[in-house]
Amino acid sequence: MDKFLEWTKEEVLKELSSFNLEIETWPVDFQRKILGSNSKPLLLEGCGYIDELKKINIKYTSIYGSNLGITTLIIYPINDTINLPIFAVEWVVIAEKIHLLVLDVVYVENAKKNISNQFRKLQEEKLKIFPLNKEIPDWYIDIMGPHTIYGNSTKDKLGEMKKMFKEYLKLYGDELNLKYKNISSGPEHEKIKKYKIHHYLNSPAKRILTTDTLWVDDYLKLYHFGPAYII
Repeated sequence: MDKFLEWTKEEVLKELSSFNLEIETWPVDFQRKILGSNSKPLLLEGCGYIDELKKINIKYTSIYGSNLGITTLIIYPINDTINLPIFAVEWVVIAEKIHLLVLDVVYVENAKKNISNQFRKLQEEKLKIFPLNKEIPDWYIDIMGPHTIYGNSTKDKLGEMKKMFKEYLKLYGDELNLKYKNISSGPEHEKIKKYKIHHYLNSPAKRILTTDTLWVDDYLKLYHFGPAYII
């Protein structure tokens, strides 16, 4: 299968390489799974990372099938919800259409808090290419940040989507580098847990992955939206 969105994870690992990321230990059965039917198989792969000082947690999932690519990646602060926002991305590409593209940077303490003027200016620029979708679900409106990109497009815009992602990621990496020394470590914050549960309960993956539903539920609850497995 053509893993044509794999650059999402690769760019994050490259941007955050100075933080000495360590891969989370997940059971083998939850790292890779063939789902779907024999005629239309879907390959799901997932993993998580934690930085050396246990301040940030990354969760990543990709799903590939015939003419299908889905990627979700979220960078969470583990303990410090004041100094560092969440960085979230999701792409859903089916055939020649980008059905969903989401880029969000949000403080869980205050979802509407401005991150920086750089993010505001970048959003203004990118909304000209990827206008906000008017059908944003209510459950997501409740938690989205002020600099969100939430839209759709055609597959020929993948290059523009990747460029936008790298620019958002660079600003987030700069923010993380600037504040890293002052970011606290410690147990996973209750508001981060609440954010993950909110995503788990409303995840569209449950509508897409209709086979092995018990496995899918465990995967989402325990791993993709699960706790930071501090090594």
